[in-house]
Amino acid sequence: MRAFVKSILVSFCTTPPQVRRAATGTDIFEENHNRAHARYGPFVFMNWTTYLEKTAGRKHSPILEKALSYVHTGHRALDLGSGAGNDARFLIGKGFMVDAVDSNPESQRFLLPEVDFVQSTFDTYMFPLERYDLINAQLALPFNSPETFNDMFEKLTKSLKCGGIFAGQFFGLKDAWAERGKITVHTHEEIHSLLQAYEVHLCKEEYTRKGTVQNGDKVWHIFHVIAERRT
Repeated sequence: MRAFVKSILVSFCTTPPQVRRAATGTDIFEENHNRAHARYGPFVFMNWTTYLEKTAGRKHSPILEKALSYVHTGHRALDLGSGAGNDARFLIGKGFMVDAVDSNPESQRFLLPEVDFVQSTFDTYMFPLERYDLINAQLALPFNSPETFNDMFEKLTKSLKCGGIFAGQFFGLKDAWAERGKITVHTHEEIHSLLQAYEVHLCKEEYTRKGTVQNGDKVWHIFHVIAERRT
């Protein structure tokens, strides 16, 4: 199949927890993963433990690095979908205190001991009010169910201090995973609505075919966002 790449740059503006885990957290995670894999197929619900092992030691996200230039309120960060801990490690190196959230309990073993880890889905995580100067969510939020996405994102927003920075992605309608399972996708207008409480410093739309960690090439339709909470 012919490869293609198309990138569009768009900008718009609008006005220490402890580790918590169920006693059978790993078993529950694997059971849910296997059930989802059987229902939706491997292209969405990959083997996340294998994913962690294959991505460990990779370079941190360039979107996260760019976002740090906008962080001026302090040095406490939340890493949503911490995965193999690459972004958390980068933030620790930059002097941040880091809380990390991931639904896979195996994520904790990839994190530095300075990171406070909570095993949780995003929509069940107890976001503390106005705690964070930065919330990082690299290729993570679209895996939150559409039914709970808006409520989850509202809590995420309230967890930022005024002037705090969100750095992450939303999937667009043309993404190959859009119709596979409980993936949340958005139009540009819907993202604009979600970010009404923010000043948007970057919204870069990417439409490309490139590889995944485990399942070969796919079409990616992604909005990369850096935004500052204003209200």
